[in-house]
Formats: sequence, C-alpha cells, structure tokens
Amino acid sequence: TGDYRLVLRTETASAPPAVPSGPTVRDEAGYLTADDVTLTSGEFVDGFQIPGVPGMRVRVELTSDDFDTYVMIKTPSGTSLDND
Repeated sequence: TGDYRLVLRTETASAPPAVPSGPTVRDEAGYLTADDVTLTSGEFVDGFQIPGVPGMRVRVELTSDDFDTYVMIKTPSGTSLDND
C-alpha cells in the first residue's frame, strides 16, 4: 500500500477528426489501500482506461517511494502486456 504517481503520455500522428492529434499528458496521483481490488495473486490494483485509436503511442510511467510498482496493460482484444 502507499502513494504512487502515474503519468500517461499519448500521441496520435494521424487521427480521425473526433480524436485530438498530437501529444497529451495525463498525470494521476493515487494511493493503494487494503480496501482496493486485488489481483488473484494478492497485489492491490487501481485501474485506468486510455481511450485510443490504432497507431496511437502510449508511454506509461508509474513511480512510488512506498512500494515496487508494476504496470499491466490490457488491450480490448484481451492481450496483456506487463512490466515490473
């Protein structure tokens, strides 16, 4: 449990008119507690959705002075990408 900071940087080179092009930054401060959802392996987890389009680049930075961070990205098709 503890504080964390999540920074999501997205960039879409060519996007449909309804989607902003160019870089955007989303900066989130959060706190994992014993009341949060847990993975089947027992780790606490917070979830964030990133609306996207094909070809979008996403850079995820997760930092904490309180615990070892772990990032999992799930695509709409169910593919999971993990980084510890």
